[in-house]
Amino acid sequence: MAHTSAVTEISKLVDKYLFKYELPQERYFVYLQHACDCYREICLRHSNSFITTKIAVSALGIIEMPTDMVRFSYLFVPIRGEWWSFTQKGRKVTTTTITAGVEGQDSEMGEGVDVDDDVYFGLGGKGGVNDYYLNIDWTARRIFCDGFKSDTAVLRYVSSGLVVSGSTYVPQQCEATMDAYINWRKEMINPRSMSMIQYLEGLYKEEIKKLRILNFMPSKDEICDAWDSATTQTVQR
Repeated sequence: MAHTSAVTEISKLVDKYLFKYELPQERYFVYLQHACDCYREICLRHSNSFITTKIAVSALGIIEMPTDMVRFSYLFVPIRGEWWSFTQKGRKVTTTTITAGVEGQDSEMGEGVDVDDDVYFGLGGKGGVNDYYLNIDWTARRIFCDGFKSDTAVLRYVSSGLVVSGSTYVPQQCEATMDAYINWRKEMINPRSMSMIQYLEGLYKEEIKKLRILNFMPSKDEICDAWDSATTQTVQR
């Protein structure tokens, strides 16, 4: 038995919206813009969807961010079949030095110098010590890596979700949320009353709650697995 697709092209979603609410076709591009705004907000704040991609780390230990990256999640290297994540080190030096038109690093300014690790064993030892660190410069849209250069890492990040040269596909579970968002924004264009705007905003927020529960609520099996993996036969220090 054939079932409907799990994703819908955003333009068709707007067509369905116009049909369901008996709205004129000439308003299509206005509502398409609102649909794009809503989906970008969903991707950024209310979705568990990430893009995972291999990415080059330069000889200077620098990663150039993908153009569609709006939020950082993790930077990994594979070790024994699992992802090993970098630790963020907010004070790592993120400047570079230009010499004869060539970008480089000046060690006297702390550029490219590996961060000193804390002691992780013995008296005063603590956790959070890593072989790999990073610091993010959002203005320059660069990620500066420590202990990892001229290699390939795996970047997991949140995208805007919107495709520039192609079709943007929206998961079916987002459709009711986007309908509620467009209804709310449509009312703000030609408002009947403040109470109606607040009512439609409330409906949108309710749909957001439903979407977040669907995306982030762990299943029974996930809860059981987490419980079982945290229990041991003997007391642990």
